[in-house]
Amino acid sequence: MKELAACMLSVVVAVLPAKSTVQDKRSVSDADWAWLEQNRQKAFEALMPVRSADIVAYRSYQELYQDRVERYFRIDLQDVRDVGSERLVATIVLPITISIQQQMLDEHVNDRMAPVDDVLSRLKVQRLIVDSTRCHAIGQRLGDLARTGIRLAPADLTSVTVHPVLHRIVVNWAGGSLDATLEGSAQPLAEWARRTYDEIRECARASTPAPLPSAMQF
Repeated sequence: MKELAACMLSVVVAVLPAKSTVQDKRSVSDADWAWLEQNRQKAFEALMPVRSADIVAYRSYQELYQDRVERYFRIDLQDVRDVGSERLVATIVLPITISIQQQMLDEHVNDRMAPVDDVLSRLKVQRLIVDSTRCHAIGQRLGDLARTGIRLAPADLTSVTVHPVLHRIVVNWAGGSLDATLEGSAQPLAEWARRTYDEIRECARASTPAPLPSAMQF
């Protein structure tokens, strides 16, 4: 029995250093965080573009909370020749399993020599598309946007939110355009975007098959 115990102890002692070495190799360094900061927006514009939407696009994330799942939607004309019509199409992008930022960081730490474009090609998201004939919320939410207006809530000087959610929203509608980044969720426009995302996502999920866990780039 003593010989067996001694043998088991020697196995444990032999295994522990190897496990520690693997953890050290995968630990996130300051350089890894800097890489994520440098390439975050490129990934977002590849997978969640906001600049090219016909009517409105929205994206939200938290910089220092890379594991928080990002939100994104856009609303376009179903056909660019139908300017002035009510035929609209909405797109929702859902990160699969974990956030885009966390996927980027994991892929980079696994292979720090991989080019950025190779990392982006391995990111896993689901893209859902639904038109206004199947999702009446699209037109309703645009109507609410017109009533929301573009106004900013007064700053709360009694408290400070560290690293808030950043809401990027681009609007091209009703003879004008807007490109804004809002901090926190108290702003009326950010609240409108959050509710719009939730309602369109439910429409899209109801009419879309379950996603396949494959990488997608668009």
